[in-house]
Amino acid sequence: MADLARTLAELGDHIDLPEGGDPAAAALARIRAERDRRPPVPENDTNERRTWVLVAAAVVVAAVAVAALPGPRGAVARLLGVGGVTITRGEVAGDLPAELELGDPLAVDDALARLAGATLPDAGPPAQAFTGRPPRAVSLVWAATDDLPALAGSDAGLVLTVFPSSPESPLVGKVAGPGTGVSAVSVGGHPGYWVDGPHEVVFETPDGAATSARLAGNTLVWSDGLRTYRLESALDRSGALGLVSDDR
Repeated sequence: MADLARTLAELGDHIDLPEGGDPAAAALARIRAERDRRPPVPENDTNERRTWVLVAAAVVVAAVAVAALPGPRGAVARLLGVGGVTITRGEVAGDLPAELELGDPLAVDDALARLAGATLPDAGPPAQAFTGRPPRAVSLVWAATDDLPALAGSDAGLVLTVFPSSPESPLVGKVAGPGTGVSAVSVGGHPGYWVDGPHEVVFETPDGAATSARLAGNTLVWSDGLRTYRLESALDRSGALGLVSDDR
């Protein structure tokens, strides 16, 4: 589903839709008209042809229908997700706190040991570490510097949260408002998304209940298949990617 959503998002950015009408219905009408113009086929080819027509129709209708919704990029964003993160479009609450809430303090050495083999940003040693939010997560915090401007509501310049990937039951949700950009990226060859601007972070509790956590800033999320990564900073897209990947 994530790969399909990424592909449709890229497709939607390059489709110019006519004003008014129903593009999905128009696509179906064109497919049916083309079918009716074709000469009859031998009986033994009927099933195979029907299968390919249905596949083609499904692909075209899905792409056109998604792109036809108000704001193609925003419509597709309702389906986006990677690893243990989902991204949706919606209204962001105006009274959310900005303070970091990352769980219980953890010794930095213990945190690094738990993250052995994980991708860590090229930002020197972290100043603090936490665990438990979301469940099974480990978060590393770097202090703000000239190169890492402070996040709103804290003296942290960079926060990396790593937790097991769980596509079937995401642990972190992101709600992006109309002014927040969402774009597909690659981090070391792994799929991810760049969330450009303020957005609401929602954590899933161990019993499956969703709780709004806080208002977050620019964030890079990706998954290597085993772990999900969430890197929050005040950096732009290129700066964030430069900390963890050679991709731009």
